[in-house]
Amino acid sequence: MVVYHDFSAEESSGGVDDLGSEIDAVYTRPFADHYVGGIKYAAYSAKDGGKVDTDKVWLFVTANF
Repeated sequence: MVVYHDFSAEESSGGVDDLGSEIDAVYTRPFADHYVGGIKYAAYSAKDGGKVDTDKVWLFVTANF
């Protein structure tokens, strides 16, 4: 699944109203009888206000009983 987020302020504060955007992706796959493994990726692209671009990756395993 891929999701796009656009972060904007309802009101400008100090000339800042565009807070950036982010794209997120997640992939999961079941294994064994009760487990799911996955990977998530998020890429934030900063705009106004001195924010910093950020990329993050998560690996995870969940158990369902």
